[in-house]
Amino acid sequence: MIRVPRWLVSLIAGLFALFHFCLGLLSLKAYENEANPLLALAIYLVAVVCTTALYGGKALPVAQALLNLSAALLIPLLVNGQLDPAQMSDYTTWYVVGVGTLMAATAVREQIVIAWLGMAGLILQMVIWGGIEALFVSGIIGAILLVAAGNAVSLGLVKASRQVEEFNAEALKIETDQAASSSTSRERETRVAAALASALPTLRLIQAKQGNLSLEEKRASVLLEAALRDEIRGRNLMHASIKKVARKLRSRGVEVVLLDEGGLDHVSEQRRAKLLMQAAEAISQVSEGRVTIRSPQGEAWLITVAAVRPATSTPDIWLKLS
Repeated sequence: MIRVPRWLVSLIAGLFALFHFCLGLLSLKAYENEANPLLALAIYLVAVVCTTALYGGKALPVAQALLNLSAALLIPLLVNGQLDPAQMSDYTTWYVVGVGTLMAATAVREQIVIAWLGMAGLILQMVIWGGIEALFVSGIIGAILLVAAGNAVSLGLVKASRQVEEFNAEALKIETDQAASSSTSRERETRVAAALASALPTLRLIQAKQGNLSLEEKRASVLLEAALRDEIRGRNLMHASIKKVARKLRSRGVEVVLLDEGGLDHVSEQRRAKLLMQAAEAISQVSEGRVTIRSPQGEAWLITVAAVRPATSTPDIWLKLS
């Protein structure tokens, strides 16, 4: 995205506004009394400088916008009384497009309603002072177009800013998801590596005895194989409480299956731990059969816990935790 420095935008707007100020200075001899037009020029200059050069951020403070509105209403009053409507020219009615420029700058800085109120006040004063023909001679049409352009620019900037914020939020979400996925992957790799490291002594024992293990060693090997399978398929289900109760149940001869299908991927660690401790407590007294703990994806619940025994038509335990 191409970014234009704020100081450059302010400089261009300020120079354009100063053009009307210069026109006002050149037209002073056309007024019956120069005091009021000079005061109007001073008010205009202060309002323009404050609007274009002061205040950080995009939005103009409401207090300054109200001062600009006051200036838009006061400047025509000060000048019109010193000018014959029959002598209207681009120089003598400098303030019309000047006020339009001030209101356009006000609109650009997100004070659109106040900008149009200022233009409405200017139009009303010009009609009262010079009649309907003043709308076509004084430059009021150009002033209206300036404010309309400022209005469009303001709305465009607001829309662009909203789109940038949405894009940044989406980019941040993608980065966060990628970081979480990468973190989960690294954590899983670490767990599997640790499990494999713990299995090495048993694997060396099997190799050394060429598979001729004692009954106790075979039981330990079976438990180790189940633990390795859990690390691969269990992922987010691998909580200390689940590991402990799974080992205990397997030592009793219970078949334990842990299957993570992604249901816990976006659950906080604290909530996940609470759910898994509930699951572990629910199956801790099972003595035979098969226990399955599963975290399905796309369901209203996060974890299912089932315990079944052979030759039974209904499960002893069937829980849906969420």
